[in-house]
Amino acid sequence: MRDLAVIAKIQEIKPIDGKDRIELATVENYTVIVGKGEYKVGDLVVYVFYETVLPVRPEFEFLRGRCYNKLYGGFRIKAMKMGGVYSNGIIFPTSILPSEVKIKEGTNVEKYLGVVKYSPEDLEENKVQDLRSPLMKKLMRFKIIRNLVLREKYNNPYPGTVEKSDETNIQKLFDEYKEKHNDEVFYITEKVEGQSATYMLIGKTRKYRVYSHNRERNPKGSGNWETLGRTMKMKKLLKKQKKNYAIQGEIVGPGIQKNIYGFDALKLFVFKITETDTGRVLDYPELAEFCVKNNFKMVPVIAFTNGIPDTLEDCLKEADGKSVINEDVPREGLVYRSMNNQSVGFKARSREYAVWFENGK
Repeated sequence: MRDLAVIAKIQEIKPIDGKDRIELATVENYTVIVGKGEYKVGDLVVYVFYETVLPVRPEFEFLRGRCYNKLYGGFRIKAMKMGGVYSNGIIFPTSILPSEVKIKEGTNVEKYLGVVKYSPEDLEENKVQDLRSPLMKKLMRFKIIRNLVLREKYNNPYPGTVEKSDETNIQKLFDEYKEKHNDEVFYITEKVEGQSATYMLIGKTRKYRVYSHNRERNPKGSGNWETLGRTMKMKKLLKKQKKNYAIQGEIVGPGIQKNIYGFDALKLFVFKITETDTGRVLDYPELAEFCVKNNFKMVPVIAFTNGIPDTLEDCLKEADGKSVINEDVPREGLVYRSMNNQSVGFKARSREYAVWFENGK
């Protein structure tokens, strides 16, 4: 996962057309609007990414009027567009850090600032799971019982052979991929906005497990992950396969990320399938065949390409566009994956989408 706040170096400073008081700084390959003359190229600064929340502290009070978020009780840092340019976070001088912090490029400083990720999805998945029986419903009113039951029964980490779905942003990988993977054949899919879900069988007993992005779920619970698993008869479908598989996808529909695609029921878009006993990930032809054979919707495939765009800016511009799922909304971005090696890939999130979504569509 990406850092939420780091010490970074100013890579570039550019003027913004028609703006006399602000300019555009580049840090970590992200652009951020700053006050004119506040920084110069080479300066070390504290960069706080967008989709984060800063705590209520005196040094952040200037953000209250436009950034205070009741859900988190702090100041939400959003992506924004001003003067025709995109701003992806906020920059502070390193003097904002406690004196004991060593000022070194690349240092993660989120704990010193109290920065947390803004993710309503994470809040939803951490709600207490409904264990369904009338007795358990009564017992689960007590915090000590909730903690004990969930810790003991539904706190298994992902198996070592199955990875969480966390594609790395192209801003972090662009230079490396241009050097090492520019001859790679990629398939490009639309990045779908929703809740990450994993359904799997594992081990000789073929135990059925359900996971949200960060934790195991109770298959009999009432969350979106469990409900959709039962609706799709996922356990039965997996049992029909000759091997143990983990099906990973994005759940979309009512109550999820503003239901931007307009579905009236929960749906799953599959993006990855892994053999849980060996850790082997199905390559693109196998993945597509598996989805067709088992009547799964795969994330929309946009194109196939040799290598990646010539520049980072080209890559980010290509991420913009309308969603294939619902042409009335912008797409969240694109995901590039190697046709034959699923470990080679990245996401390019649309800057247009980030501004559209984070500022209330």
